[in-house]
Amino acid sequence: MNRHHFLIALAVVVPLAMFVAAKQITVWRPTKMGVLNGNIRRYMPVEIHAFDDYVTVGADSEDFTRFDLKTGAQNPLRGVRFSADDARYSYLALSDRFELRLSDASGRAVSYRTSDAPAKPFTNAALSVPDVLRVSKNENRVELLSGGHYFRWNKSLRSLERDVVLRDDNSQHFTSYSNDFASKHWALTRDSESAVYAGASAILFFSTRTGRVTNRVLLEGVEFFETIRVSPFGHYALYEAPGQKSYFEQRVVNSFTGRSQWSLKMDSNQTDAAFSPDETQIAVPIAKRKIWEVRSLETGKITRTLPLVTGTQTGAFSPDGATLYSVANGVLYRQRAR
Repeated sequence: MNRHHFLIALAVVVPLAMFVAAKQITVWRPTKMGVLNGNIRRYMPVEIHAFDDYVTVGADSEDFTRFDLKTGAQNPLRGVRFSADDARYSYLALSDRFELRLSDASGRAVSYRTSDAPAKPFTNAALSVPDVLRVSKNENRVELLSGGHYFRWNKSLRSLERDVVLRDDNSQHFTSYSNDFASKHWALTRDSESAVYAGASAILFFSTRTGRVTNRVLLEGVEFFETIRVSPFGHYALYEAPGQKSYFEQRVVNSFTGRSQWSLKMDSNQTDAAFSPDETQIAVPIAKRKIWEVRSLETGKITRTLPLVTGTQTGAFSPDGATLYSVANGVLYRQRAR
């Protein structure tokens, strides 16, 4: 190739490469979905749940809003928790007698009651925050874990199949633990036969049939941490606490061994990390560098980095792990995650 042909090729390739790079940056850059309602913006922290057709954002004030991914419409709600696998179900309210209320996409209310619940619907249900709500698509069941109490209903018949109090014989105060909005101590395993609780000194596995502890895993090399959260099916637990100096420490623990997988020292006052639905990845926000570090949960190795909006409070992956949603300064964002 002579010099003339080389210059012509260069003139074509360089702009094309710049165009591709610019397009890639645009695709991966967070884009605004909408401004949250005022009640949510006033409260900290907030949480996100992402589904195939919509995203919900809530605050400790029990105010929630739902973003329709197809139309972009925002629907403010109150007393709602979203942790269900089946996107058709969205609205949740609990009374002190444990009536579970779900609503499908058309707004039709469906109630699931315990045997001692009154026959008539509650008019003023006392709202509560469940630890886990799972509406299974294939197993035809609705499951609720709240305050150390596990319920399972047949989804189509709405009949109660399990009503089990989880108890630890070594602790008289275990089931009295209140729900903690910042910490997510509980998870159900994939087969729903065990409930996983991540505590300060041990990780406990409870049978959802008997309520008894089937495995007590003592933590190794993990000291006191302020915030504890478990991955979607309980395989990993994330322990977070301020370090001795000016850093903030995150430590990922294997729930089955109690051993630390890896740890990370970061800026103080960090955003909540986001677990991927398949429990293979975790997105860790690095505020100073304005990036998300997507790491392997098993090794801690960085697999990719994503742009981070300044002021981001929390994040969540879509069900397929392809999109990352986040909230910053009262605005919901989304971006490509892989």
